[in-house]
Amino acid sequence: MSGGWKPFSWMASAVLLSLLWAVSSPAATRTWNGATTGDWFTSGNWVELAVPAAGDDVLITAAGASCLLTNSTGYLGSLALSRTLVFSNWNTTLLATNVTIQGGGVMTPPVAFTNNQMSNNVHIVCSNLTIDAGGSINVDVRGYSGGKVTGANGFGPGGTNGAGSYGGLGGGGDYGNRSSGGATYGLAAAPTEPGSGGYCGDGTYAPGGHGGGVVGIQASGTVTVNGAITAN
Repeated sequence: MSGGWKPFSWMASAVLLSLLWAVSSPAATRTWNGATTGDWFTSGNWVELAVPAAGDDVLITAAGASCLLTNSTGYLGSLALSRTLVFSNWNTTLLATNVTIQGGGVMTPPVAFTNNQMSNNVHIVCSNLTIDAGGSINVDVRGYSGGKVTGANGFGPGGTNGAGSYGGLGGGGDYGNRSSGGATYGLAAAPTEPGSGGYCGDGTYAPGGHGGGVVGIQASGTVTVNGAITAN
């Protein structure tokens, strides 16, 4: 009995030690190198040559180019941002316990999109979010694109030959023969979709304006905004 019990006891101890090591192992710090505009998920874009993993503390604070987030992160320990973080793809989510957008830091999606292009938004799931003075989440004109050719409507469900709509009705065109704003959609009190684009004139004017983009924040703790969140 004794001889058969010892190997089992040794194995159980090894498993226990392994679990204790996993629990007590400190989180790593991952620092964006800022050398070139690049993908978050490319190890060479981080000083430590390792992509951030769940539990890591991430610093995107080096002077230089922006970081492109193309897929959802693991649940990070923290993120401190004083540069530009671009969210690409509609389902991309930044997950972290604590998110701090410092002065000069910006979270934003790429440029406006048409009905047939990939749509983007800024989506954060966290415990606490802090936006310091001078920091921002900016999705201005990052929704559906405005019309660019004579007689074309802006893109999106509320796109029109006039001012694009969303939860509220957009204005009419610049002449009496222009239509009123496009059809409304979504909820103004709980916006979850991009704003539609408009069209400005008959080809002798600038292209129509783009709709505003989408910001989604799911925070279980505190959201402190001393900077700005804009979706114009």
